[in-house]
Amino acid sequence: MFQILQAMLGLRASAPNHCLYIDPYLPDWLPELTLRRVEVGKASVDLKFWRDGDSTKWDATVVQGNVEVRQEAWSPWSVKESLAVL
Repeated sequence: MFQILQAMLGLRASAPNHCLYIDPYLPDWLPELTLRRVEVGKASVDLKFWRDGDSTKWDATVVQGNVEVRQEAWSPWSVKESLAVL
């Protein structure tokens, strides 16, 4: 279940950089979703996602610590991104 959520929301954490990257897409059958206290290092954040027509909107509220949430497209199959990780 957690991997399905990670894939749908495009979640990718970078705890050393205090950043959580997202690239959400909610399917028609899931009009809204809220995640509470998502931990990124020592910080936690509440995330709310909802469908608006054909797009997915989001809002983030930092609950504790220091974390920035950014929307950024990323693909694990991208050659450029894969090489940057090595």
